[in-house]
Amino acid sequence: MKVFLSPSDQVSNTTASGHSERDHCVLIADYAKDYLELNGYTVKIGTEWNRAIESNNWGADLHVPIHTNAGGGTGTLMLCHSVRVNNKYVKAIYEEVAALTPTDDRGIQARDTLYEIRDTNCVCAYLETEFHDNATTEKWIDANMENIGKAIARGICKADDKEFKEYESSDTLYKVQAGAFKDEDNAKKQVEALQKAGFDAFYYEA
Repeated sequence: MKVFLSPSDQVSNTTASGHSERDHCVLIADYAKDYLELNGYTVKIGTEWNRAIESNNWGADLHVPIHTNAGGGTGTLMLCHSVRVNNKYVKAIYEEVAALTPTDDRGIQARDTLYEIRDTNCVCAYLETEFHDNATTEKWIDANMENIGKAIARGICKADDKEFKEYESSDTLYKVQAGAFKDEDNAKKQVEALQKAGFDAFYYEA
């Protein structure tokens, strides 16, 4: 099964501590990818501007946008197409992530007009994980990015009636930063070089 993860690329959506929504979401997606691959899924993290087209061209079986919320409030929210509100992946991912959330959650809501929901060929489970413009819940997001990524993967396994596999202590992952650049073009070039060398590389705004 092919799972397309689409972390927010909203660098202008500022969090309570002053960085961007993308900073959280790319790391959550990276953790989700690790756990999904451990459990036998084929995973791609979106990098192009139009993620729906990228997902469709790749032939995804499940499309999962990963966002943190803003605008005042608390709680995790799942968005989907109106015909998917009872879909097993939509429900299971929401249930697993909502179980972590320290505040009251917002449920599953139909939102047919969002382009990733509207234009993807496969099921789209559009996750809004807590509110990053609330200082308290942003701290929770910062402390739980691996747990959120793991919960996404666990939800997909749950929907497939698959026993969720955890990393053994000997399988602990140590992530390495390969560079820090003031110029975005230089960051892109470094990522391209690492990807050509066979590494699963990405960059984000710190």
